[in-house]
Amino acid sequence: QFLRVDRRGSPEQFAAACERVDRDPDTVRRSAQALVFLGDPGQFLTPGRSLHGGDQAIIDALNRYAELGVHEFAIPDFTLGESRSERLDAYAHVAERILPHVA
Repeated sequence: QFLRVDRRGSPEQFAAACERVDRDPDTVRRSAQALVFLGDPGQFLTPGRSLHGGDQAIIDALNRYAELGVHEFAIPDFTLGESRSERLDAYAHVAERILPHVA
């Protein structure tokens, strides 16, 4: 069953939506995706749809998603570098310096 919940909704609103369709919210895996820029995104910033800044800013944002009940966060790689090796380096950076601090 598909539940449409406003992306600005609270965990309580999500639980209420689940209750309306007789679904336990703990049985729903939630995922999110946003453009992620390590550092300054420059002209490519998409307000409300991107995470950007230094490591701590990204850590704080990802932890906020976790607090809202998101289990999985997808990071498209086209914002992480122009070449394959730049993107792999960026993913290594995320894995080593950011993810260990995300709940």
